[in-house]
Amino acid sequence: MKEDLEDLLLESFKACDHCLKRFVKNPSMNSIKRAKKNRKACALCGGLMSDREIISKSKALLKQYLVRSFNVGVRLPENLEKTEEKIVLENDITDYIPLRKALANSLRKSLSKSLKIKVSSSPDVNLILDFTSGSKSMYVIEKKAIFKASFIKERNTRLLAGPCKVCGGKGCPSCSWTGKEKDESLESWLLFELPAFLKASVPKLIWPLKDMSEANFYGNGYPVYLIFSSIKLRKIAPLVLNQFLPNNFRMVSFYEIKGGLRLSSQFTIDAKLCVKLSHGCDEEALKTLERLNKIKIAGRESKKVWIKSFFFSSVFFEKEMCCGMGRFDSGINLYNLFGLRETEKDKIILEKPFKPGDVLGFTLDVFRVNLPD
Repeated sequence: MKEDLEDLLLESFKACDHCLKRFVKNPSMNSIKRAKKNRKACALCGGLMSDREIISKSKALLKQYLVRSFNVGVRLPENLEKTEEKIVLENDITDYIPLRKALANSLRKSLSKSLKIKVSSSPDVNLILDFTSGSKSMYVIEKKAIFKASFIKERNTRLLAGPCKVCGGKGCPSCSWTGKEKDESLESWLLFELPAFLKASVPKLIWPLKDMSEANFYGNGYPVYLIFSSIKLRKIAPLVLNQFLPNNFRMVSFYEIKGGLRLSSQFTIDAKLCVKLSHGCDEEALKTLERLNKIKIAGRESKKVWIKSFFFSSVFFEKEMCCGMGRFDSGINLYNLFGLRETEKDKIILEKPFKPGDVLGFTLDVFRVNLPD
C-alpha cells in the first residue's frame, strides 16, 4: 500500500520530501511535512536533492561559457545506487524516478531558467557532476566546434604565416605546436589572436582555396574553416572581431556549422575573370575568352584542374583587358583542395583556347564562394 511505502521511506531511510515524491505519487501532506525535516539526513539522496551549493557552483561554472545549449550528467556514489536498487526490488516498485534522473532534471530546469540557455540532446557543452568519490566534483565536457569564417581581402595580401623561427616549422612550445610564426598574416591571427579572444584552443585550419593571393575577394568573402577542440565563447558576432583583424582584411561572417563538413562536395564560384593578352583585347579575343573552360594549377609534379567549366553571364572590355562575369564550377572537391598548392612557386595558369604566349597575366575577383556547410 502507498501508506506503508511512505512509512518505510520515512522511518527506515529518513526520506526527504524530494525523494518521497520520487517513489510515491501524491504522498499525503502529513508525510511531506515530516519529510521536509529530513533534507540533510536523507539516506536516499545523501542530501544532494536539497543542496543549494550544487546549483550555485554549477551556475558559476556554466557562466564561463557563451553557448546556445547545454545538458547535465550525474554520477552517483555506489551506496546511494545500491540503496535505491534494494528498495525497488524488495517492494516491487515499477513506477518511480531514479535519483540520477531526478537530480539532473532539477539542475537542467534551474540552470536553463537562470542562464537563459536551452537544454539539448546534442548540446554545446555537457555539465558533469561527479559525486562518486564523496566530493562534489564538477566539470564541463565541450563539443568540438567547427566554424566557417569569411573575409574580404585585397589582392596579394598575406594569407599564410611563415614557418616558426624557433623550430623551422616542425612544431614547438614557442609556436603552440603549429609550426607557424606570429606575423602579420591572416593565418597567424587565426592561430594565435583569435583563440585568445574566444578563450579557445588553437584551431585546426582548413583552407578550401589555400593561398590564393592572386585573387581579390569581396562580397561574401574568402572562406576558411576552423576546428576548435575547446571554445568558451561560441556566440561572437563578426563586427566584434573586425576591430582586431590585421590590415587589409575584414570579416564578413563567422558562424558555427552543425554536424560535419561535407568534404567530398564540389563547389561553385561567382567571380570576374580578366585576362591580359599579348595582342590586346578585341571582339575576337572576347569570343575566345567565352570558349575558356579550364583553369589549372601548375604544381611540382603535375597540373591540376582548379576550375573545370565557366558560365559567363557577360564578357566585356575593362582597362585593356578581356573580362567575363559569371559562375565557375570547381574541378576538384574540397577534400582534394587541402594542400593543393604544393610550393610557393605553384601558379594558376590559363590554357586552351588561348595559344601559347597569348596570356600575359590575369586577375580573378571573387565575390561569392558557394561552399557546402
